[in-house]
Amino acid sequence: MPDAQLPDAYAILNPKQPQCTYPYPELSGCAIGFKLAQAFGQYYDLDPATEVYPFLDLVAVSLASDFVPLTGENRVLSYFGLQQLNAAPRMGLLALMNALPSVEAYTIRDIVFGITPHLNAAGRLAHARIAVQLLTATQERTALDRSEQLLALNQQRRDVERGVLREAEAQIAQNIAFGEQRTVLLRGSDWHQGVLGIVAAKMVDQHHKPTVVVTEVHGRLVGSVRSVPGFNVYQALEQCADLLVTFGGHPRAAGLTLKPQHWEAFVERFEGFAQQFLPPAQQTPVQPIDAALKLEDISEPFWKILQQMAPFGPANMRPIFATQHVVDAGYSSVVKSRHLKLVVQPQQGGTPIKGIAFGQAQHLERVRSRQPFELCYVVELDRYKGGNALQLNVRDLRFRQ
Repeated sequence: MPDAQLPDAYAILNPKQPQCTYPYPELSGCAIGFKLAQAFGQYYDLDPATEVYPFLDLVAVSLASDFVPLTGENRVLSYFGLQQLNAAPRMGLLALMNALPSVEAYTIRDIVFGITPHLNAAGRLAHARIAVQLLTATQERTALDRSEQLLALNQQRRDVERGVLREAEAQIAQNIAFGEQRTVLLRGSDWHQGVLGIVAAKMVDQHHKPTVVVTEVHGRLVGSVRSVPGFNVYQALEQCADLLVTFGGHPRAAGLTLKPQHWEAFVERFEGFAQQFLPPAQQTPVQPIDAALKLEDISEPFWKILQQMAPFGPANMRPIFATQHVVDAGYSSVVKSRHLKLVVQPQQGGTPIKGIAFGQAQHLERVRSRQPFELCYVVELDRYKGGNALQLNVRDLRFRQ
């Protein structure tokens, strides 16, 4: 969102500014840059196929990474951006993609979980110029070198993140009042600033409470804030503005800086705001269901129809289906000690279908009891180790007894 006072500039490209008549306000920053490139090309009568459209691979990466709504023009740009990314990506992206696990064709999800973390790792742990140098590389050696650097930095980021997560969970375990609190407020002395946003997001996933994670940097507390649906953390920070040096963001995510001596007062006020505006019922995660579906209806023609709704992303997520009265086909198991690998079929009999329920290994015994249960899931292609079969990505299981 633009500030109340706009910069003194010849032109400002921001479809969210007051009185802007541009019909679609949800473009990412990179997509706005692409619109400038389009206008430049039109003004100078350049061939868009050779001078403008090759930038669409960057636009696709931006739209996926910025979590903007994939509706309207964003959906069109991401559709053609994915075509560019898969057919003729720029040298740096190609080098990175070749170093990542192979996929038949990149989707928005593949960008989010593959390309994005590696590009972000540069700014989190070193300097963002490494990612810029990858994206602007014109020499193969430069592209390969920067790709290798990003791979190493992302692995380092994972290691650092795991350490901070362990310490964060230890703080929560020692907090005897945690059950009554409606927020998670965590402070470290030497946590790496670059992973605080990721840690905050994972705390929200784990505990479903608005989360603030800060660490000390040059005598100030610097941190990230993440929220649950329906709770505006930007408004919460506005109520604490006199305690903060700086803050900024939007209803679901923000950043902040404050002096260490104001931390306790901030904790009390932020929690107080949540006590007032975050009802307890809103702290229970709810899994929306788009439609009921029979397992026997999951077929290749069904998959092709489903794919016509892609690209999927914020405001256009993959449909979540629910199926009742399924039973274990006799082959369900636990993989990597945490995940539940399912093979299920309709209770009345039928062709089994595979599924994966990440982080839900605790359900194996009940699944194997052969009692019917319910699933909610998205349908996807199982591309692990070159596979190409339809499977269920299970979001939740429900047992009647």
